[in-house]
Amino acid sequence: MSSLDLIRKDYTKWQRLANVLMALCAAYYIVAFVVLASIRAFTLFEYNGIEGFHLAQVHWLLAGNPLYTEPSLEYVPILYGPLYAYVSSAFVFILGEHYGTLRLVSLLATLGTQIILGWMVWRKTRSLLGAFVAAGLYAGMYGATGFYYDMARVDALYVFLTTAAACAIWVASEKGGTATFIAAVAATGAVLTKQTALLPVVVLCLWSLILNTKKTRATALLCLGSVLASQTIPAFMGNSWFYYYLYKVPSTHPLFMSNFFSFIDESTRYLSIGLILTGVVLFLLLKKTDGKKNAFFFLLLTLAMLVAGLVPYLKVGGEINNLMPLAVVIALCCGLTVGMTRKSKSRYSLFVVFALLCFNIQIFYLPCKALPAPGALAQTKTAIKVFRRLEAPIFAPFQAYLPLLAGKNGSAFWMPTTDILRAKDELGNLLEEKLRRAFKEKRFRFVVLPNNIPRKKDFPYLLKNYRPANSDGVNGIQEAIGNLSIYVPRE
Repeated sequence: MSSLDLIRKDYTKWQRLANVLMALCAAYYIVAFVVLASIRAFTLFEYNGIEGFHLAQVHWLLAGNPLYTEPSLEYVPILYGPLYAYVSSAFVFILGEHYGTLRLVSLLATLGTQIILGWMVWRKTRSLLGAFVAAGLYAGMYGATGFYYDMARVDALYVFLTTAAACAIWVASEKGGTATFIAAVAATGAVLTKQTALLPVVVLCLWSLILNTKKTRATALLCLGSVLASQTIPAFMGNSWFYYYLYKVPSTHPLFMSNFFSFIDESTRYLSIGLILTGVVLFLLLKKTDGKKNAFFFLLLTLAMLVAGLVPYLKVGGEINNLMPLAVVIALCCGLTVGMTRKSKSRYSLFVVFALLCFNIQIFYLPCKALPAPGALAQTKTAIKVFRRLEAPIFAPFQAYLPLLAGKNGSAFWMPTTDILRAKDELGNLLEEKLRRAFKEKRFRFVVLPNNIPRKKDFPYLLKNYRPANSDGVNGIQEAIGNLSIYVPRE
């Protein structure tokens, strides 16, 4: 008798063991994420530079300023929708201004995504284990996607609302009613958070229209109408900046097809086994004679989320956080795989169990990698002390929030500033002229920049009009701040 026959003979024991292992892995990843996110939440440290900018943007909003306005050296909005900024502002108004307040928004959004994924699997398969595995695997891909789940950024809210919209559209295709309105609200919110949500929303609305029932037509038309209204009403109300920042400026940026291979490399390096399992479950769904409607729904959702993650890679600034939409469909499909094969005793089911356990190993990460490096917190506190010692006005475009925390003036964050400059339009040229003139007229008492940027290229006329600080009443600052360079006006 072969070893495979022995395994088949005692299959129940092996299946029970595999189920326990998968449940333990899922539980570990969920607990690890919640614990790490709780530790990271109120840490005075920027895990990503955009965290500081989002907090500075909330500070700008709560001071009574408009979110989208003419670009200046004091403020340039980021090229995302307004919803994350407004939701974060509401949390800050209630809980206070801190990195942790914005990170709480992302933490709650990620937990919401896990709940939706689990519910979708349970609804399709009635498997609690499959639902738990889906939620656990999404939590487990926290490390594979760069630990962005709980950062003070738009990503988590965007993924949550997109997943919620997909779930509601799916449910509305059968039940209509409340699910139709939830789908419209979630779809609109997703697009108002990040523009790439248009891809899955439009694709799933087309799926609804193809089904051509009264419920699906109503859902698709309400979703598309609501999204269209949210993107056009600002222009009709006279706010042309909304369209300029969300669509005109991004459309001027070139595509870098070489980044396509970076996307393929990162997705296969960290998520290859999950991608294989996703393909397997989609094949099984399409192979079934019944349920073709659901099969095409999950197939289109997978393709749309894949493209939604790919598109930012092809533009300037594609980062590993763009794997988050892909992580959603991988977790969903893996959970469906568990649910669909839980009663099977074939050779295939053994392969699925083995592949799932291997995927858990592939996405495993050391929790310490999610925490700041030794000395990072001290360096942040030192930087704040240094900013307090500097006299305003300060120009610190790579430190959007720390000067504000030190009681100084804010500066336009350099990432959206370069987006405007790269557009090479009238406003971009005007902003570049403002920067050149400010340096020439030496309006800033201090200019603070990172050590590792090509300053001569990125900051025209800087070294012609400013020099590195060494004395002049700022002795010791350069050594104390470490990774930043301070410039003072030339005589």
